[in-house]
Amino acid sequence: MAFKLKLALQIGGLLLTTLLLGWVAFTTDYHATLALLLLLLSVQLVGLWRTLTVTNRELARFLNAISHNDFTQSFKPIAGDADFRELSKAFESIAERFRQTRSDKELQAAYLSAFIERLPTAVLALADEGTILHSNTALRDLLELPAPPRTLAQIHQRHPMLAAALDTLKPAASRQVRLSGTSEPKELTLACTILRSRGQQQKLVTLQNIRSELDAQELQAWQNLIRVMTHEIMNSITPLASLADTAQQCLDESRAHAAVREDAQLQALLDDVQSALHTIGSRGQGLLRFVDSYRRLSRLPPPAPRRFLVRDCFTNLCRLVQPQMAGVHFECHCAPDTLELHADPEQLEQALLNLVNNALDAVEGTAQPRLTLLAFTQNGRAMLRLEDNGCGMNSEQLEQIFVPFFTTKKHGNGIGMSVVRQIVQLNGGRIDVESTPGVGTRVTMSF
Repeated sequence: MAFKLKLALQIGGLLLTTLLLGWVAFTTDYHATLALLLLLLSVQLVGLWRTLTVTNRELARFLNAISHNDFTQSFKPIAGDADFRELSKAFESIAERFRQTRSDKELQAAYLSAFIERLPTAVLALADEGTILHSNTALRDLLELPAPPRTLAQIHQRHPMLAAALDTLKPAASRQVRLSGTSEPKELTLACTILRSRGQQQKLVTLQNIRSELDAQELQAWQNLIRVMTHEIMNSITPLASLADTAQQCLDESRAHAAVREDAQLQALLDDVQSALHTIGSRGQGLLRFVDSYRRLSRLPPPAPRRFLVRDCFTNLCRLVQPQMAGVHFECHCAPDTLELHADPEQLEQALLNLVNNALDAVEGTAQPRLTLLAFTQNGRAMLRLEDNGCGMNSEQLEQIFVPFFTTKKHGNGIGMSVVRQIVQLNGGRIDVESTPGVGTRVTMSF
């Protein structure tokens, strides 16, 4: 209001001075008065010019600050200049609202960034041209990258199949990719969502390692199959074995009568029948023992976890297998010496014992057989590793290593590694096997 009043007074004073100047110039000879009026008119024009230019300058400065999102400037009136207080007050109020809005957006962006950064799921924001706008720590850990990737080409250098899948992934679609260029194989599931803003499109992708879930489902499927098989086989074999025993008793009575009658031909026939019944009975009992051994795959007791020192578990294991180590160089190393695990120590010891027995079979015939058992920490996980320099396995054998009934041994039953994997999974861990024919095998359990 003060600005409008001042502007009205300046214009009014300018008109009045102009009228007086004209009256003095045309009706009087007061030259001094004329000069004073001209001076006053000049001062009024300068004042009006200053009023208008200062307003335009402040308005231009305000609009320029808005266009550049620069609200660090102050629009408060200069001390002693109360004429522009109302205008400056309006400018400062608008600028303060912009500052508050930007501060809220920055706070929201920082919150979202921190939230995404701490998500356990790997997240990747990808632009159309292959530029990576954002990635979190979970992604770098999952892909084992030394630094945050800036472009899709950087991911392509280490994981070409994953980069191709990310590039071709469609909105609202999911895809599974096997990741092999890391410390352990991973099964990734990718899910994609499209975000559009200001005419630009961004692809938000989540990556999750589902290998443990797939292993658990595979193990559950095998257990269900084994339960059905053992149930059906037991139902068939048990009555056969029982009938064989009954027939054997009847045959013994018939042999006694044949002996009394001294019928040689009947005696010979009964001997043949007895031999056949003995074969059926022994084979039936063998099948029962065979099926009962596979029941262990589906009837493994639940673990009783507790904290224990890994070195104590290694000490017990070394004591158990020492008699079998004749001619084999066997070493155990635990670093740090105080490394602890929260698991079932008895089950874990059984799993290690199975692995050592497999390794002993693998190094049989090797010139300088060597077994090394290691315990260490890596990426926040406790790792137990058994290495041997035995015959190794090819890729086809390696893919079937955990399949029940599959074995590379001459007299193996094919359940040892299946039991090991089940024990590891029940205790919250995972197991990986690496092998090269003629070089050796390395089995790693991580918890």
